This record gives sequence, C-alpha cells and structure tokens, in this order.
Amino acid sequence: QALENITSSQWPDRINVHHANILNYRPAGNYGLILSNPPFFANDLKAGGPSRNLARHEDSIQLDSLFRLTVPWLSNEGYWAILVPAHRTAMAIESACRESLFLLQETRVRQTSEHAPFRSMLLFGKNQEALENDEIIIRQEVKYSQEFIDLLQPYYLHL
Repeated sequence: QALENITSSQWPDRINVHHANILNYRPAGNYGLILSNPPFFANDLKAGGPSRNLARHEDSIQLDSLFRLTVPWLSNEGYWAILVPAHRTAMAIESACRESLFLLQETRVRQTSEHAPFRSMLLFGKNQEALENDEIIIRQEVKYSQEFIDLLQPYYLHL
C-alpha cells in the first residue's frame, strides 16, 4: 500500500520504498530523511490478529534497536522523524541521544483541546539546533481543526 500511495503522490520520483526486514537491509547511500512509524507498544495489552500485533508491538524490534540500526544511514545534514505514543516520548528521546542525535522539534498531538496529548511527533538531527516545541489539536468541536487541515491536506486524500 505504501508503494501505491507514493505512486499516486506528487513525489513518486523522490520517495523510495524497500520492502525488506530492517535487520537485513543495507542502503546504497545515506538518506536526508528517515521517517518512522515504529511499533508503538512495548508492554501493552495485545488485541487483534497476529499481523496487527506484530505491526503495533515491539516483539520484532525495540525502539533502541531501530535507532541503532538506522542512524548510520542518515546523512550528516539529514533528519530522523518519528511518531510515538505520548507516554513513550522520553524513551524515544533517550534512545536518540544514545545514538548522538539531537531533538530539534517536538510536536504534541491532542485529539481536542480538552484531551491530554496522545502522540508525539519528534524530529532529530545530527547537528544541534534550537529546540522547537509546539502542539496540534486534531478536532475542534466535531470537525478537523484548520491547523490539522493545513498540515495534512497535501498528504491526506480525504481532507
């Protein structure tokens, strides 16, 4: 599905998909951006079928290992971006720091202004820069917030 999405995007010639086990993958060069939506959960209750659990839980790879394996693939000026559950933010930052990455931006994601953050979007780099902190609220009342629409409309087909 990732390949299908990229093919229909504005950037099919700028994005590559490699259907491979990360433990065996060896890139031909370095990347300017590594974007990861890793297995979210470590010790949380499993639900659904085996494929869903494998995709959502750290049974096959832990966050520390993900950073350790992929940071060497990053160019010196490149960025490493990750989406994690809010309660795992500190752990992701610690894992990145162990691999000599600096936190450049942290965006907390809330369902509504009344909800606590439930996700964190983190951006890291090999060069230290001023840290940016912000948040995005997905819904205002019963519709998507304008901020959410502005951020995702170029990428999300149904906005």
